[in-house]
Amino acid sequence: MTATAPPGDGDAARTGRLRDGKIVGLVSGGHFFSHFYTLVLPPLFPLLHAEFGVSYMELGLLVSVGSLASGFAVLPVGFLVDRYGPVMLLVAGLAIEDAATLLMGFSSTYSMLLVLVILAGAGNSVFHPADYTILSAAVRYEWLGRAFSVHTFAGHAGWAVAPLLMAAFALALGWRSGLIIVGLVGLVMAVVIFVNRDGLRQAAALDGEAAAEPG
Repeated sequence: MTATAPPGDGDAARTGRLRDGKIVGLVSGGHFFSHFYTLVLPPLFPLLHAEFGVSYMELGLLVSVGSLASGFAVLPVGFLVDRYGPVMLLVAGLAIEDAATLLMGFSSTYSMLLVLVILAGAGNSVFHPADYTILSAAVRYEWLGRAFSVHTFAGHAGWAVAPLLMAAFALALGWRSGLIIVGLVGLVMAVVIFVNRDGLRQAAALDGEAAAEPG
């Protein structure tokens, strides 16, 4: 005789897959933007060179400084994730990076761009500690490898799309409008994650003080 699953098991498995898919989608969506924003400026270098009258070495410094800011911030952020939980830190990091990118569209000086790049880099430092904490705790073990793969793919997709999209925006609307638009779209993603914050906390079964993070 063929064994059959007890009634309701199929629905429970389907619900589990949908829950895991939602978690992976939310976290990977944020990861897409975190990588996307690291490459929004390089396609605009010829325009920024003409706008601000700075050398290409100074423009390249923007990318280096942003990466350094992210690298220096990631260690203390990891401790904060362990102490306060990952969900609201993820929202805050994405919102900071979004806002910094949006404000780049209003920059009037190279120095202002430099400050905003440092701010964006600090916001970017949140993603790996927060993302992997959520995924490791919330996604079922048998799906964890696939969850990490989707998460990584989303980040690389952000890198791939950014130069093409920013070049297209710059040609069609101007570099300032392009930065403002992509900043606003990222803020929408931050709002979506914020709206679903309780579901992410519950799915991850975060205990202690991390479960009680304010927000």
